[in-house]
Amino acid sequence: MKNIFKSKRNILIIMFALIVMMGIGFAAYSQQLQITDKSSIDSNWDIYISKVTPGTPVGGATGTGAPDPDEKTKANLTTDLKYPGDSITYTIDVTNDGTVDAEVEKVELKPTKQNTVIKYSIIDEANIQYLNAGETKSFKVKVEYDPEKTGTAKEEEKTNTLELIIDYVQKGTSSGTYVPGGEKAADMLISKVADTGDGLYADEYENGRYIYKGANPDNYITFNEENDGTAGWRIVGVELDGTLKIKKEDPIGINNSSTAWDRNNSNNWLKPATLNNYLNNNISGEDSYYNSLLSDNAKTLIQNHIWGIGSVLDENEDLSAQILSEKRTTWSGNVGLISVSDYLKANTNIIQCGNFKLNNSNLDICKKTNYLISKGANEWTITPYLNSTSRVFVTWGAGGISFNNANYTPSTSYFCPTVYLKSNITLSGSGTKDDPYTINL
Repeated sequence: MKNIFKSKRNILIIMFALIVMMGIGFAAYSQQLQITDKSSIDSNWDIYISKVTPGTPVGGATGTGAPDPDEKTKANLTTDLKYPGDSITYTIDVTNDGTVDAEVEKVELKPTKQNTVIKYSIIDEANIQYLNAGETKSFKVKVEYDPEKTGTAKEEEKTNTLELIIDYVQKGTSSGTYVPGGEKAADMLISKVADTGDGLYADEYENGRYIYKGANPDNYITFNEENDGTAGWRIVGVELDGTLKIKKEDPIGINNSSTAWDRNNSNNWLKPATLNNYLNNNISGEDSYYNSLLSDNAKTLIQNHIWGIGSVLDENEDLSAQILSEKRTTWSGNVGLISVSDYLKANTNIIQCGNFKLNNSNLDICKKTNYLISKGANEWTITPYLNSTSRVFVTWGAGGISFNNANYTPSTSYFCPTVYLKSNITLSGSGTKDDPYTINL
Protein backbone atom coordinates (compact mmCIF):
# COMPACT_ATOMS: atom_id res chain seq x y z
CA MET A 1 0.00 0.00 0.00
CA LYS A 2 1.47 3.36 -1.10
CA ASN A 3 1.51 6.20 1.43
CA ILE A 4 1.45 9.98 1.09
CA PHE A 5 4.96 11.20 2.02
CA LYS A 6 5.49 11.77 5.69
CA SER A 7 8.37 13.98 6.81
CA LYS A 8 8.88 11.75 9.82
CA ARG A 9 8.13 8.05 10.38
CA ASN A 10 8.83 5.65 13.21
CA ILE A 11 9.94 2.08 12.74
CA LEU A 12 8.87 0.19 15.84
CA ILE A 13 10.06 -3.23 16.95
CA ILE A 14 7.94 -4.46 19.83
CA MET A 15 9.00 -7.63 21.63
CA PHE A 16 6.38 -9.31 23.80
CA ALA A 17 7.71 -11.94 26.19
CA LEU A 18 5.30 -14.86 26.60
CA ILE A 19 6.92 -17.31 29.01
CA VAL A 20 6.51 -20.96 29.91
CA MET A 21 8.84 -22.08 32.72
CA MET A 22 10.64 -25.43 32.37
CA GLY A 23 13.97 -26.59 33.83
CA ILE A 24 16.62 -23.89 33.70
CA GLY A 25 14.23 -21.63 31.88
CA PHE A 26 12.23 -21.35 28.69
CA ALA A 27 11.35 -18.16 26.85
CA ALA A 28 8.95 -17.80 23.96
CA TYR A 29 8.02 -14.38 22.69
CA SER A 30 7.01 -12.51 19.56
CA GLN A 31 8.12 -9.20 18.16
CA GLN A 32 6.34 -6.78 15.89
CA LEU A 33 8.08 -4.31 13.62
CA GLN A 34 5.85 -1.43 12.53
CA ILE A 35 6.07 1.87 10.67
CA THR A 36 3.68 4.62 11.75
CA ASP A 37 2.98 8.21 10.70
CA LYS A 38 3.69 11.44 12.56
CA SER A 39 3.33 14.45 10.22
CA SER A 40 2.53 14.99 6.57
CA ILE A 41 3.85 16.88 3.57
CA ASP A 42 3.09 16.53 -0.16
CA SER A 43 5.27 13.90 -1.91
CA ASN A 44 5.64 10.14 -2.10
CA TRP A 45 6.95 8.47 1.05
CA ASP A 46 6.96 4.69 1.14
CA ILE A 47 9.34 3.04 3.59
CA TYR A 48 8.43 -0.44 4.72
CA ILE A 49 9.72 -3.78 6.03
CA SER A 50 10.38 -5.94 2.98
CA LYS A 51 12.01 -9.05 4.44
CA VAL A 52 12.88 -10.77 7.72
CA THR A 53 15.51 -13.53 7.76
CA PRO A 54 16.25 -15.51 10.95
CA GLY A 55 19.93 -16.34 11.23
CA THR A 56 21.41 -19.67 12.30
CA PRO A 57 20.12 -20.48 15.81
CA VAL A 58 22.67 -20.84 18.59
CA GLY A 59 22.12 -23.64 21.11
CA GLY A 60 18.54 -24.80 21.56
CA ALA A 61 16.95 -21.65 20.16
CA THR A 62 14.35 -21.68 17.41
CA GLY A 63 12.78 -18.78 15.57
CA THR A 64 10.83 -17.60 12.56
CA GLY A 65 10.10 -14.21 11.08
CA ALA A 66 8.40 -12.58 8.11
CA PRO A 67 6.74 -9.32 7.05
CA ASP A 68 3.10 -9.17 8.05
CA PRO A 69 0.94 -10.52 5.17
CA ASP A 70 -1.75 -7.89 5.65
CA GLU A 71 0.29 -4.79 6.43
CA LYS A 72 3.70 -4.37 4.85
CA THR A 73 4.60 -1.82 7.52
CA LYS A 74 4.76 -4.66 10.05
CA ALA A 75 6.87 -7.76 10.60
CA ASN A 76 6.18 -10.63 12.99
CA LEU A 77 8.96 -12.59 14.69
CA THR A 78 8.66 -15.60 16.99
CA THR A 79 11.55 -16.88 19.11
CA ASP A 80 12.02 -19.70 21.62
CA LEU A 81 15.04 -19.64 23.96
CA LYS A 82 15.58 -22.66 26.19
CA TYR A 83 19.04 -22.40 27.77
CA PRO A 84 21.53 -19.69 28.79
CA GLY A 85 23.53 -18.66 25.73
CA ASP A 86 20.76 -19.54 23.23
CA SER A 87 20.27 -16.83 20.61
CA ILE A 88 18.99 -15.92 17.16
CA THR A 89 19.94 -12.88 15.11
CA TYR A 90 17.27 -11.61 12.71
CA THR A 91 18.21 -9.67 9.57
CA ILE A 92 15.51 -7.08 8.81
CA ASP A 93 15.39 -5.45 5.38
CA VAL A 94 13.95 -1.95 5.07
CA THR A 95 12.99 -0.68 1.61
CA ASN A 96 12.39 2.87 0.39
CA ASP A 97 10.00 2.67 -2.59
CA GLY A 98 9.16 6.35 -2.31
CA THR A 99 10.65 9.30 -4.18
CA VAL A 100 12.24 10.97 -1.15
CA ASP A 101 15.62 10.17 0.41
CA ALA A 102 15.51 9.53 4.17
CA GLU A 103 17.86 9.44 7.14
CA VAL A 104 17.62 8.24 10.72
CA GLU A 105 17.14 11.02 13.24
CA LYS A 106 16.79 9.01 16.43
CA VAL A 107 17.13 5.47 17.78
CA GLU A 108 15.61 4.46 21.11
CA LEU A 109 15.43 1.16 23.00
CA LYS A 110 12.63 1.09 25.57
CA PRO A 111 12.47 -2.18 27.55
CA THR A 112 9.84 -2.36 30.26
CA LYS A 113 12.26 -4.31 32.46
CA GLN A 114 16.05 -4.21 32.67
CA ASN A 115 16.86 -7.24 34.83
CA THR A 116 15.56 -10.23 32.85
CA VAL A 117 17.08 -13.33 31.28
CA ILE A 118 16.29 -11.89 27.84
CA LYS A 119 19.00 -9.79 26.20
CA TYR A 120 18.62 -7.93 22.94
CA SER A 121 20.88 -5.78 20.84
CA ILE A 122 20.83 -3.86 17.56
CA ILE A 123 23.56 -4.70 15.04
CA ASP A 124 24.59 -2.79 11.91
CA GLU A 125 22.40 0.21 12.74
CA ALA A 126 24.74 2.41 10.69
CA ASN A 127 23.71 0.48 7.55
CA ILE A 128 20.27 2.09 7.56
CA GLN A 129 21.31 5.58 8.65
CA TYR A 130 20.62 6.77 5.11
CA LEU A 131 17.93 5.16 2.95
CA ASN A 132 17.70 6.82 -0.44
CA ALA A 133 14.75 6.43 -2.81
CA GLY A 134 14.81 2.99 -4.41
CA GLU A 135 17.23 1.49 -1.87
CA THR A 136 16.88 -1.58 0.35
CA LYS A 137 19.16 -1.85 3.39
CA SER A 138 19.23 -4.09 6.42
CA PHE A 139 20.03 -4.14 10.11
CA LYS A 140 19.96 -6.92 12.68
CA VAL A 141 18.29 -7.60 16.00
CA LYS A 142 19.87 -10.23 18.25
CA VAL A 143 17.70 -11.96 20.84
CA GLU A 144 19.59 -13.95 23.47
CA TYR A 145 19.12 -15.87 26.71
CA ASP A 146 21.69 -14.21 29.01
CA PRO A 147 24.59 -16.70 29.20
CA GLU A 148 25.33 -15.62 32.78
CA LYS A 149 21.87 -16.77 33.96
CA THR A 150 22.92 -20.33 34.71
CA GLY A 151 20.39 -21.06 37.47
CA THR A 152 16.63 -21.40 37.35
CA ALA A 153 15.17 -18.11 36.20
CA LYS A 154 12.50 -16.38 38.24
CA GLU A 155 9.10 -15.84 36.66
CA GLU A 156 9.52 -12.06 36.62
CA GLU A 157 12.87 -12.41 34.82
CA LYS A 158 11.35 -14.29 31.92
CA THR A 159 8.83 -11.71 30.78
CA ASN A 160 9.63 -8.47 29.09
CA THR A 161 8.46 -6.01 26.46
CA LEU A 162 10.91 -4.13 24.27
CA GLU A 163 10.17 -1.27 21.93
CA LEU A 164 12.87 -0.31 19.44
CA ILE A 165 12.12 2.99 17.71
CA ILE A 166 14.05 4.09 14.63
CA ASP A 167 12.93 7.59 13.66
CA TYR A 168 13.24 8.43 9.94
CA VAL A 169 13.08 11.94 8.53
CA GLN A 170 13.54 13.39 5.08
CA LYS A 171 17.26 13.43 4.30
CA GLY A 172 18.78 16.77 5.26
CA THR A 173 16.14 17.65 7.85
CA SER A 174 15.83 17.50 11.59
CA SER A 175 12.45 17.63 13.34
CA GLY A 176 10.97 18.88 10.08
CA THR A 177 13.48 21.73 9.69
CA TYR A 178 16.03 21.87 6.88
CA VAL A 179 19.69 22.04 7.77
CA PRO A 180 21.10 25.57 7.57
CA GLY A 181 23.48 26.28 4.71
CA GLY A 182 27.04 25.13 5.14
CA GLU A 183 29.08 21.97 5.03
CA LYS A 184 28.05 19.31 7.52
CA ALA A 185 30.44 18.87 10.44
CA ALA A 186 31.52 15.34 9.48
CA ASP A 187 32.43 16.35 5.92
CA MET A 188 34.26 19.45 7.07
CA LEU A 189 36.35 17.55 9.63
CA ILE A 190 37.14 14.65 7.29
CA SER A 191 38.51 17.15 4.75
CA LYS A 192 41.26 17.88 7.31
CA VAL A 193 42.54 14.30 7.71
CA ALA A 194 46.17 14.27 8.87
CA ASP A 195 49.14 12.37 7.43
CA THR A 196 51.46 12.76 10.41
CA GLY A 197 51.44 14.20 13.91
CA ASP A 198 48.38 15.03 15.98
CA GLY A 199 45.06 15.16 14.16
CA LEU A 200 42.16 13.26 12.61
CA TYR A 201 42.96 9.88 11.04
CA ALA A 202 40.97 7.19 9.25
CA ASP A 203 40.17 4.46 11.78
CA GLU A 204 42.15 1.44 10.59
CA TYR A 205 39.88 -0.93 12.51
CA GLU A 206 36.44 0.44 11.57
CA ASN A 207 35.82 1.35 7.92
CA GLY A 208 34.34 4.78 7.31
CA ARG A 209 35.10 6.05 10.82
CA TYR A 210 37.64 8.74 11.72
CA ILE A 211 39.36 9.28 15.07
CA TYR A 212 41.48 11.96 16.68
CA LYS A 213 44.97 10.91 17.75
CA GLY A 214 47.92 12.47 19.53
CA ALA A 215 48.95 14.44 22.57
CA ASN A 216 46.89 17.53 21.73
CA PRO A 217 44.99 17.46 18.42
CA ASP A 218 42.81 20.40 17.39
CA ASN A 219 39.54 18.76 18.44
CA TYR A 220 38.21 21.16 21.09
CA ILE A 221 34.51 21.89 20.81
CA THR A 222 32.11 24.13 22.71
CA PHE A 223 29.11 22.23 24.03
CA ASN A 224 26.62 22.82 26.84
CA GLU A 225 27.96 26.37 27.27
CA GLU A 226 31.24 24.96 28.60
CA ASN A 227 34.50 26.39 27.34
CA ASP A 228 36.59 28.05 30.04
CA GLY A 229 39.71 25.95 29.63
CA THR A 230 38.71 23.58 32.41
CA ALA A 231 35.30 22.34 31.28
CA GLY A 232 35.49 22.09 27.49
CA TRP A 233 34.81 19.03 25.32
CA ARG A 234 36.91 17.08 22.80
CA ILE A 235 35.79 15.36 19.59
CA VAL A 236 36.75 11.69 19.92
CA GLY A 237 35.67 10.60 16.45
CA VAL A 238 33.55 11.09 13.36
CA GLU A 239 31.22 8.12 13.06
CA LEU A 240 30.13 6.26 9.93
CA ASP A 241 26.63 7.75 10.32
CA GLY A 242 28.00 11.31 10.39
CA THR A 243 27.53 11.85 14.13
CA LEU A 244 30.37 13.22 16.26
CA LYS A 245 31.39 11.41 19.43
CA ILE A 246 32.50 13.99 21.99
CA LYS A 247 33.84 13.66 25.54
CA LYS A 248 33.87 16.15 28.39
CA GLU A 249 37.45 17.34 28.76
CA ASP A 250 37.69 17.21 32.55
CA PRO A 251 36.26 14.52 34.85
CA ILE A 252 33.37 15.02 37.23
CA GLY A 253 32.10 12.85 40.04
CA ILE A 254 34.05 14.03 43.09
CA ASN A 255 31.76 13.70 46.13
CA ASN A 256 28.99 12.76 43.72
CA SER A 257 26.44 10.13 44.76
CA SER A 258 27.13 8.31 41.51
CA THR A 259 30.93 8.22 41.76
CA ALA A 260 30.60 4.42 41.89
CA TRP A 261 30.17 2.77 38.50
CA ASP A 262 27.53 0.60 40.17
CA ARG A 263 26.68 0.56 43.88
CA ASN A 264 25.58 -3.07 43.63
CA ASN A 265 29.05 -4.01 42.33
CA SER A 266 27.75 -5.30 39.00
CA ASN A 267 29.56 -4.53 35.74
CA ASN A 268 26.35 -4.84 33.71
CA TRP A 269 25.69 -1.41 32.18
CA LEU A 270 22.27 -2.62 30.98
CA LYS A 271 21.12 -3.42 34.51
CA PRO A 272 21.26 -0.38 34.42
CA ALA A 273 24.39 0.48 36.36
CA THR A 274 24.23 3.31 38.89
CA LEU A 275 26.30 5.54 36.63
CA ASN A 276 24.08 4.76 33.63
CA ASN A 277 21.08 5.80 35.73
CA TYR A 278 22.77 8.99 36.88
CA LEU A 279 23.82 10.01 33.37
CA ASN A 280 20.49 9.23 31.68
CA ASN A 281 17.62 8.90 34.18
CA ASN A 282 16.11 10.51 37.26
CA ILE A 283 17.08 8.54 40.37
CA SER A 284 16.69 9.06 44.10
CA GLY A 285 14.96 12.40 43.65
CA GLU A 286 17.91 14.00 41.83
CA ASP A 287 18.11 15.13 38.22
CA SER A 288 20.11 13.05 35.79
CA TYR A 289 23.14 14.58 34.12
CA TYR A 290 21.23 14.61 30.82
CA ASN A 291 18.27 16.48 32.32
CA SER A 292 20.52 18.98 34.05
CA LEU A 293 22.46 20.06 30.97
CA LEU A 294 22.91 23.82 31.13
CA SER A 295 21.82 24.66 27.61
CA ASP A 296 18.33 23.93 26.32
CA ASN A 297 19.92 23.44 22.91
CA ALA A 298 22.34 20.82 24.26
CA LYS A 299 19.63 18.17 24.55
CA THR A 300 18.38 18.79 21.02
CA LEU A 301 21.90 18.35 19.66
CA ILE A 302 22.46 14.94 21.25
CA GLN A 303 21.83 11.88 19.09
CA ASN A 304 20.55 8.82 20.92
CA HIS A 305 23.11 6.24 19.77
CA ILE A 306 24.27 2.65 19.93
CA TRP A 307 27.21 2.08 22.29
CA GLY A 308 29.45 -1.00 22.42
CA ILE A 309 29.43 -2.19 26.04
CA GLY A 310 30.83 -5.71 25.65
CA SER A 311 33.47 -7.02 28.07
CA VAL A 312 37.12 -7.37 27.08
CA LEU A 313 40.14 -9.36 28.22
CA ASP A 314 42.72 -7.68 30.44
CA GLU A 315 46.19 -7.11 28.95
CA ASN A 316 45.18 -8.48 25.53
CA GLU A 317 47.41 -8.04 22.48
CA ASP A 318 44.73 -7.95 19.77
CA LEU A 319 42.94 -4.60 19.47
CA SER A 320 40.86 -5.81 16.52
CA ALA A 321 39.46 -8.73 18.55
CA GLN A 322 38.93 -6.40 21.51
CA ILE A 323 36.78 -4.05 19.40
CA LEU A 324 34.66 -6.98 18.21
CA SER A 325 34.24 -8.07 21.84
CA GLU A 326 33.08 -4.58 22.82
CA LYS A 327 30.50 -4.65 20.03
CA ARG A 328 29.02 -8.04 20.97
CA THR A 329 26.82 -6.30 23.52
CA THR A 330 25.24 -2.93 22.74
CA TRP A 331 23.13 -0.32 24.49
CA SER A 332 21.17 2.58 23.05
CA GLY A 333 21.21 5.82 25.04
CA ASN A 334 22.04 9.51 25.24
CA VAL A 335 25.02 9.75 27.59
CA GLY A 336 27.76 7.20 28.14
CA LEU A 337 31.53 6.95 28.59
CA ILE A 338 34.45 6.20 26.30
CA SER A 339 35.44 2.57 25.78
CA VAL A 340 38.86 1.06 26.32
CA SER A 341 39.34 0.87 22.54
CA ASP A 342 38.54 4.59 22.24
CA TYR A 343 41.39 5.26 24.65
CA LEU A 344 43.89 3.00 22.88
CA LYS A 345 43.08 4.22 19.38
CA ALA A 346 43.69 7.87 20.40
CA ASN A 347 47.44 7.19 20.63
CA THR A 348 49.62 8.12 17.63
CA ASN A 349 52.38 5.73 18.76
CA ILE A 350 50.89 2.50 17.38
CA ILE A 351 54.16 0.53 17.54
CA GLN A 352 54.65 0.96 21.29
CA CYS A 353 51.10 1.75 22.44
CA GLY A 354 48.80 0.13 19.87
CA ASN A 355 47.11 -2.46 22.08
CA PHE A 356 46.22 -3.06 25.71
CA LYS A 357 49.41 -4.95 26.65
CA LEU A 358 51.75 -2.63 24.77
CA ASN A 359 50.19 0.45 26.36
CA ASN A 360 50.60 -0.90 29.88
CA SER A 361 54.17 -1.98 29.15
CA ASN A 362 55.26 1.48 27.97
CA LEU A 363 53.47 3.91 30.27
CA ASP A 364 56.11 6.65 30.28
CA ILE A 365 56.06 6.72 26.47
CA CYS A 366 52.35 6.19 25.82
CA LYS A 367 51.10 8.88 28.17
CA LYS A 368 52.87 11.51 26.06
CA THR A 369 51.02 10.72 22.82
CA ASN A 370 47.40 10.36 23.93
CA TYR A 371 45.13 13.33 24.65
CA LEU A 372 42.58 11.03 26.35
CA ILE A 373 44.94 10.30 29.25
CA SER A 374 43.01 10.56 32.51
CA LYS A 375 43.21 13.83 34.40
CA GLY A 376 42.19 12.02 37.58
CA ALA A 377 43.55 8.99 39.38
CA ASN A 378 40.83 6.60 38.15
CA GLU A 379 38.55 7.50 35.25
CA TRP A 380 35.73 5.04 34.53
CA THR A 381 35.22 3.62 31.05
CA ILE A 382 32.04 1.93 29.79
CA THR A 383 33.95 -1.36 29.28
CA PRO A 384 33.60 -4.28 31.74
CA TYR A 385 36.29 -6.86 32.48
CA LEU A 386 35.67 -10.17 30.68
CA ASN A 387 36.51 -12.56 33.51
CA SER A 388 34.49 -10.86 36.21
CA THR A 389 30.92 -9.81 36.93
CA SER A 390 32.00 -6.90 39.13
CA ARG A 391 35.09 -5.28 37.59
CA VAL A 392 35.17 -2.35 35.18
CA PHE A 393 38.16 -0.88 33.38
CA VAL A 394 39.52 2.55 34.30
CA THR A 395 42.25 4.73 32.84
CA TRP A 396 44.62 6.56 35.15
CA GLY A 397 46.92 9.54 35.08
CA ALA A 398 50.10 7.51 34.65
CA GLY A 399 48.76 6.41 31.26
CA GLY A 400 47.71 2.87 32.07
CA ILE A 401 44.50 0.86 31.96
CA SER A 402 43.46 -1.27 34.91
CA PHE A 403 40.22 -2.28 36.60
CA ASN A 404 38.28 -1.44 39.75
CA ASN A 405 35.31 -3.06 41.39
CA ALA A 406 32.16 -1.35 40.14
CA ASN A 407 31.25 -0.08 43.63
CA TYR A 408 34.62 1.65 44.11
CA THR A 409 33.81 5.08 45.63
CA PRO A 410 36.90 6.97 46.83
CA SER A 411 37.42 10.64 45.98
CA THR A 412 39.90 9.51 43.30
CA SER A 413 37.15 7.96 41.15
CA TYR A 414 35.88 10.09 38.27
CA PHE A 415 33.93 9.93 35.02
CA CYS A 416 33.71 12.04 31.87
CA PRO A 417 30.29 12.17 30.21
CA THR A 418 30.40 11.31 26.52
CA VAL A 419 27.69 11.94 23.90
CA TYR A 420 27.06 11.77 20.14
CA LEU A 421 26.12 14.98 18.33
CA LYS A 422 23.61 14.80 15.48
CA SER A 423 24.89 14.37 11.94
CA ASN A 424 23.23 17.51 10.55
CA ILE A 425 25.17 20.09 12.57
CA THR A 426 27.65 22.53 11.06
CA LEU A 427 30.72 23.96 12.80
CA SER A 428 32.77 27.12 12.83
CA GLY A 429 36.17 27.65 14.44
CA SER A 430 39.49 25.84 14.10
CA GLY A 431 39.31 23.33 16.97
CA THR A 432 42.16 24.80 19.00
CA LYS A 433 41.75 25.49 22.70
CA ASP A 434 41.65 29.24 22.05
CA ASP A 435 39.38 28.89 19.01
CA PRO A 436 37.29 25.78 19.61
CA TYR A 437 34.73 24.41 17.19
CA THR A 438 31.37 26.09 17.77
CA ILE A 439 28.10 24.45 16.79
CA ASN A 440 26.01 26.60 14.48
CA LEU A 441 22.37 26.67 15.63
